[in-house]
Amino acid sequence: MRPEIELPAEYCSGPDGSATRADLERYGLVLADFIRKYSTFFNFHAVDFFVEETFKAICPAHWRDLVADPTVDDDLFLDHVIHLASNSPSKFVELQSVWPADLMAFIMQALTIGLPRSPKSFDLDPIKLDKNMALGMTPKKIIEVEILAAFISHVAKSAGVQNLIDLGAGQGYLSSILALHYGHNVLGVDTDPIQTSGAIRRRGTLLKRNRKRLPNMGRLVYLNKHVTANDTFDSLVRASQEQLRAAAADPSDSSIDPELATGDDLDWATGKWGLIGLHTCGDLAPITLRMWMESTAALVINCGCCYNHLSEAIEDQFAEDMLAPGTRDKFLKTRIIAASRKKVWPGAEPVDVTSAACCNSEPEVAGFPMSSVVTKIGINLGWTARMLACQSTCRWAAQGNAAKEAFRRHLYRALLQVVIHDVTGESPVVSVHTAKTRRGALPPFSEYVQGAIAALIEDHGRPAGKGETEPAWVAKLRAYRVDADALEVFYQERVAKGAFKEIALVWTLRALMAESIESLIVLDRYLWVAEQGYAAAGAEKGMGSMGPGWRGMLFPLFDHIESPRNCVIVGVKGRAADETK
Repeated sequence: MRPEIELPAEYCSGPDGSATRADLERYGLVLADFIRKYSTFFNFHAVDFFVEETFKAICPAHWRDLVADPTVDDDLFLDHVIHLASNSPSKFVELQSVWPADLMAFIMQALTIGLPRSPKSFDLDPIKLDKNMALGMTPKKIIEVEILAAFISHVAKSAGVQNLIDLGAGQGYLSSILALHYGHNVLGVDTDPIQTSGAIRRRGTLLKRNRKRLPNMGRLVYLNKHVTANDTFDSLVRASQEQLRAAAADPSDSSIDPELATGDDLDWATGKWGLIGLHTCGDLAPITLRMWMESTAALVINCGCCYNHLSEAIEDQFAEDMLAPGTRDKFLKTRIIAASRKKVWPGAEPVDVTSAACCNSEPEVAGFPMSSVVTKIGINLGWTARMLACQSTCRWAAQGNAAKEAFRRHLYRALLQVVIHDVTGESPVVSVHTAKTRRGALPPFSEYVQGAIAALIEDHGRPAGKGETEPAWVAKLRAYRVDADALEVFYQERVAKGAFKEIALVWTLRALMAESIESLIVLDRYLWVAEQGYAAAGAEKGMGSMGPGWRGMLFPLFDHIESPRNCVIVGVKGRAADETK
């Protein structure tokens, strides 16, 4: 079986435009090279944008000339970048001969280098959830659950899989449809006791509403368990047994499912069973894939998200030459997790890293990279890049004024840092938590600064008389008296000099890196799945076939604008793979 994955056409050399194993390896290198080449677009500290003159450091002079153009006001400039980032063909035509050719080339490459995102069509005929089944779901979640539940059930039943374990089950949206409508037995596992309690209550309501009209329901059980890279199927079974004993001691614990007590007649590992997950957060996606490989599970279907919570073999390690001038000191003050603590995945080669910063905690397995291909490439993304992978510029145009308001928030925060730096002589890397910074209409800049400074003093100051010394910059902020008129003048002067345009352009360049970063993360997971199939076949390097009974797929399943995290990975092993063809 050759790889079942769609790449951008220019990277495919197989029959009928398909991708070969060699194509996948080359494509991974292309993505990594692109991320490295333009890493200065995101490897800077956002709050220091003006303090460190990031715009000047990142953008060549002929790009900076765009900001100085007096014929384009702030609002029109924001329209330009928002529609370019949303891949608007008319905007490209309008600006192609006006904006610098190399800038337009970068934007186009950033938008097209990633994995294709148009949803793959399947003959599924998913059910339409009514109010009796869609309890608590948002419109977006309803569509995702309708489509993914139909796909999972189709693949599972084709492969003879009846029992499913839903990792990261949350409120039980996906698991409940699979059990109550499609008749699967589903064990939903989630780390959050509040989510598990909600899923148990929600199941009770759904059963009352739907028991008579859905006569062929499967079993639906929930387990509150924090799943780690060291967990196995057996550990989940032990956790359920432990919770049964805990329930006997404390029946009031609403996060312990009483259905566990009646589940002795159901062995989840009997026959063929599978692992599933919708928008599994951070490391839970690679953990799900690993558990599939190391257990008797015949099937895995996973759609990940929240890449900012993904761990790396070397955590937050940046090379100096990847950083914009002025930012190195802050970024190099990062922790290194040595390979002796964070291991790469089975099938990947170990990362050669040593550090005295090793902890004495239990060994962990890094969520990225998984595959030997990406491990050999040797790229480290870092937290900023992983956070960017969650960005979705394709939605900006549809958001209208909300997208422009987001740019203004970035502008406010970066200008606040200038004020802090001017007052204290320092540029502390701190978050600002205040009602003035939350969602909703922004206040005048002077009010924002006043509220932000008060919040910083509250969060980082030291109470008088407690014998503690507070940071010098906090003491200087205490002594600062806000001059509202002067702050408004300062704000207007900076905007008149192009500050809003500077923020808008650089934030757009930064966010445009999302497609390449997410594509590399998802491709790495698919490559790992494929490598298990190659290993099963005993395939030598260069051969493109997986072993008998193996199948690996990666494709978009949801509408990209409505559901940006739409890439689904499927792995089937054993004879089940032949049955799903």
